[in-house]
Amino acid sequence: MFKKLKIVGVVFLVFLLSCCTTKVQEHAGGAGSETNYGINARLTDVHGNSLKSVAYQVRPSWYVRASDDEGAVEKLPIVKYANGVSDEKGNIDLPLLAPGNYVLNAQAKDLGVLHSLKITEKDTALVLGDLKLDSLAEVNGEVPVIDGTPMRVRVYGTEKLVWTDSTGKFTIDSLPPGNRIIIVDQPEKAVIVGELSLDSHATSLSINADVWGSAAFNASTWNYRVEVSENYFLRDSIWEKDKRWADLDPPLLLYIDHRLVDFNEASSDGADIRITNTSNQLLSSQIRYWDPIARRALVWVKTHPQDLVLYYGKSGAPMLDSTQDLWGAWPDSALIAFTRIDLDDFEDGDITNNLPGTLAQHNWYRGLDSLSRYVEPAADASSKLLIADDSLGRNKVLRIRYTSEMNSWVLMGTILSQTPKDFRMLDSIVLWARGDGNMFVALENSTIQPEIKAWKTFALHKDWQRYMVRPQDFEEPGIGGNRGWEAVHKEITTLSVFGQGGTELWIDDVQIFGISPFELLINF
Repeated sequence: MFKKLKIVGVVFLVFLLSCCTTKVQEHAGGAGSETNYGINARLTDVHGNSLKSVAYQVRPSWYVRASDDEGAVEKLPIVKYANGVSDEKGNIDLPLLAPGNYVLNAQAKDLGVLHSLKITEKDTALVLGDLKLDSLAEVNGEVPVIDGTPMRVRVYGTEKLVWTDSTGKFTIDSLPPGNRIIIVDQPEKAVIVGELSLDSHATSLSINADVWGSAAFNASTWNYRVEVSENYFLRDSIWEKDKRWADLDPPLLLYIDHRLVDFNEASSDGADIRITNTSNQLLSSQIRYWDPIARRALVWVKTHPQDLVLYYGKSGAPMLDSTQDLWGAWPDSALIAFTRIDLDDFEDGDITNNLPGTLAQHNWYRGLDSLSRYVEPAADASSKLLIADDSLGRNKVLRIRYTSEMNSWVLMGTILSQTPKDFRMLDSIVLWARGDGNMFVALENSTIQPEIKAWKTFALHKDWQRYMVRPQDFEEPGIGGNRGWEAVHKEITTLSVFGQGGTELWIDDVQIFGISPFELLINF
């Protein structure tokens, strides 16, 4: 019998917009292996009397029933769930389960309990003692609907599943007290409306539609949990302490690869990624890119250097939007400069590029094919590539004069990295140039033969002009090693500026927008 005690809105909201990540689904052996664990408990009523023949289930804390016809037996490995009945003395002896967080659900007539438990790799046995069963509850609720379609309502760690009607109303009967976390979603659209934790011992609960959507965090509802060393942060102490943003508390850039995340189990866009510190405090984060094919990702995290916990594996979880918290206090000028490389303005008078921070700097070099010839500087005089040009107030610039046959070329270039780097986040390459003939601005991978490139062609003018190349501006694959942007952008080592069909080429103020110097620290 249910006692009818109306309690409205006595809920602690747990919405998916904030959650954490680290690997919950650990490795486990079969029955009798060293990685299996026994669990013992005694089921009683509230007065301590043993309860015999009580059915119980054990499910992972992140588990929810997929459909009316598909439960744990169909979805989970045998080492991740258990079913049974208490003996004559109320004792239960659970089968051996893999390490992880679980919910034990025991029910008898109008009594029940949901009990949370954790198995670690060090456990050889887990004695829970007496578990008291109390009155079951009936939950009547309402949720926002999407296009008038029924919503799926489930309880974590159990086989409970009901559907709303077209207006969003639902009823869950026989819900035990304990760790009761409800999730509501629309499976056809893969949209989660929200989650809430029922923090009440009342036997009748009413949930209003407007309580869904508040931000909170419950790590137990994420499938995977991974401990992340601070060594996965891409750090450059010089760049981090730049006076333009040193006082703005710049976020750190976390590099994620297959060593940390099974990309097959995460959302295809990384929406289910959550990051906490080791105290389980959710940290503001923003995905820079997420590539399940290459199995690597970059994530901005608002934190100081420390070990972290990363959670993933929650289908339908919404993307965490921390843009305002990460960047809201940043002036536009600082934000742009933070992900920009001022490659060279040549004012230092040498032919070494100006890659920032602790990045290795490399010379500007020249190249030409067999049908071209340097006029000035001479073939062996690379150190004299820099000259002064008073036009438009420019001081030192990079210049070569040359002769060439039709379709032959000369170039000036510099190494950005000795190993290929991912330039998918490139916004644009900007430089000033003048001369005659054509200019080709190219990004390339020079570590393989033949070298592969992507380039954009410009007709030069005698006066200085600003030129910009965006990813969509690179030309389609063609002759001469041009493979196009899509083929090259994840393996860049070099920037080159080619001259063709003219007699001179001048360049100045070369900048790369959209690429953080941190990204040149990654070794795939």
